[in-house]
Amino acid sequence: MIRRLAHVALFLVGMFGTSTAIRHADPMPFFSWTRQKIVHLQSQVADVDTLFLGSSRFNYGVRPELFDARMAQLGVPTKSFNAALSGLRQVDHDEVVEWILRHRSPALKRVVIELHSWRQQIRGGYWFTDQEIELHTLRSFLPRMQAVLTDDHGLWNKVTETGFVLAHTLTNALCIGQAGRILEERLMVARREPLPKVHPVVGGGWRDVAAEGQGPMVLEHEEFVRNTKRWDRQLGSKIDDLAPGGLSGPAVPWLLRDQAARLRAAGIDPIYVVMPSWTQDYFGRGHVPAYQQYVRVLELDVVADNPALFARDHWYDASHFNAKGAEAFSPWLAERVAASLAQPVGAAVAPSQVSPSPVLLRGAHDAAQDRFVLSADCASLRGRIHLVGSRMTGQRDLGGVQVGVQWPPEWRVPMERTGMGSAAITLPGNAFPADGPAHFQALLVDGERTVAVSPVLTLPPRR
Repeated sequence: MIRRLAHVALFLVGMFGTSTAIRHADPMPFFSWTRQKIVHLQSQVADVDTLFLGSSRFNYGVRPELFDARMAQLGVPTKSFNAALSGLRQVDHDEVVEWILRHRSPALKRVVIELHSWRQQIRGGYWFTDQEIELHTLRSFLPRMQAVLTDDHGLWNKVTETGFVLAHTLTNALCIGQAGRILEERLMVARREPLPKVHPVVGGGWRDVAAEGQGPMVLEHEEFVRNTKRWDRQLGSKIDDLAPGGLSGPAVPWLLRDQAARLRAAGIDPIYVVMPSWTQDYFGRGHVPAYQQYVRVLELDVVADNPALFARDHWYDASHFNAKGAEAFSPWLAERVAASLAQPVGAAVAPSQVSPSPVLLRGAHDAAQDRFVLSADCASLRGRIHLVGSRMTGQRDLGGVQVGVQWPPEWRVPMERTGMGSAAITLPGNAFPADGPAHFQALLVDGERTVAVSPVLTLPPRR
């Protein structure tokens, strides 16, 4: 028995020793398509002082030359490079940060990092792609597992995601299938030949998403163009409630704190950014106020802060700016970065509140289908709009806002906002008696607080 255990121990020591030697011989740990930017960053942009790290949203959304031009106008000259890599999520970003800290240029002053999902979902159902393997390192195993275990996806998802993380981490740690590639690349380096998957990087690292022509993204683009009603509803839902409770997700705040501390210790200022999109897909957004206590966080996906960014012709699909959108977003990002640099880290961030705003309610009774069709227009692009209705008028003070229908109302339901346009709802005619008028009012709501109301809309009896 002892001999068998000794043999197993020797085997494991030999296996891990061999894999460690192979891994240390790897001339470049990034061997997927990510290598293109990493090699360029290592060898050609030593004078860059500002780096952008993130997913495809940064990759296609930030044009460094436009960012730099606006920063110069604001009196904070920069030379930036877009080092974003499509497909990355929050834990993946830390792998790139670690590489930057080992190879950084003395000129580097700040890193702008996208805040993205901590989830370890199996994207597209694909296992063992090069990018997944290279990013699942031993140092990232603990935060990945914390994200899996604290997620609310359900037991089966936890099991499959645990298997995904374990399989890819072991594959990377043991260099399974990589020895031949590493040996070949070591010989190429010795012969002064360029590594595979290394091509010229133009445009400061920015890419026009329309030039990529990738199948899944083309399908997303076609869906965005074709199904406008669906995406207008998504944007309207985002306006109504930026962080709904049902979209809670995992977070690994200690990794963010540690990452920021490592960057600051190297003289690099980290700035975190929530990128604009048409969807509510930043799971765990409720953690942002806590992050803001120790790092700078720019929440740039609040529609009310810059409605022009959300013009449909700025978007390739619901998550990615097209070239026109990148042209509009990049200087605006510079303005927000410059403003944040003027504030101390951890400065108290005032809670974002919905401001009182005029609300106009319109409606009619559709006699043919016996239903009430109502819509509300509101100058605010922040906050939920609710409809209340009753057979009687009345007076009710809701924290300084006067409601003019009988309270409690017979109806209180959220209206559906479409894009940046009207909020609408259809009620069945039998909701109110036919022999008397029906009184309606639209409320602008911030959390549990009613901020503003429309004048009372009275629809005459239906008989």
